Amino acid sequence: MLARQVAYGVLAVLFIVCASCRADSEPGDGDEQQPVTIPLDQIWALNMLGTRNVHDLEKNTPSAERLMRDIGDVLDFQTEGQTAKPAFTVAGVGLEALREARAVMVGKRDPQQTFAAGQELSVVFFSHEFGYYVHLQEVVMDGGTVTIKYRFVPHKTKELTRHFALIPIGKQDIGKVEVKLLRLPMEQHFVDAGFQETAQEWESRVVCGSSEFQVLPKTQN
Repeated sequence: MLARQVAYGVLAVLFIVCASCRADSEPGDGDEQQPVTIPLDQIWALNMLGTRNVHDLEKNTPSAERLMRDIGDVLDFQTEGQTAKPAFTVAGVGLEALREARAVMVGKRDPQQTFAAGQELSVVFFSHEFGYYVHLQEVVMDGGTVTIKYRFVPHKTKELTRHFALIPIGKQDIGKVEVKLLRLPMEQHFVDAGFQETAQEWESRVVCGSSEFQVLPKTQN
């Protein structure tokens, strides 16, 4: 009788241990990573509704740095037949990211392709001078993908505008991260007013393209 009780006890302990191991190895519903939307008011940008004014980052910097002036010069003009360069990612946020972005855009540095795990990162989005606004609508992080949704918005006057944004994406997991650009349709009330969608040829000339980068363990970067 005692031997049987001991055997039952051992079996019960084994069942509990196995169940615990299975629970640890099988992710539950609460463990699934949910998409994260980056609020527009957390994005530093130029000429974009709902965002923070990127010029405010320069208020206390030496005028000789010419951060946004230099970036603006790059965005002012795009040679006919040329394609806009891809969006790119820089280390840091705010002013630090702006300085890194300027260095890349003026040609002093190539876009960085790898980053160390644990670094705060920002994606640089931009568009060249054009007869429509280019406004960010939503930025969503889902796993290893950052999707930047934007749309063309007609001007009410005959002006040309350029656009730029620093999008903070925080610390990314080790592995490849894709930055995808997704153009949304023009709002219906503009279509009803007679405005036309921008042709693909102009879109590729004006708006930066998709890109990707790698996040590596600290010891490998």
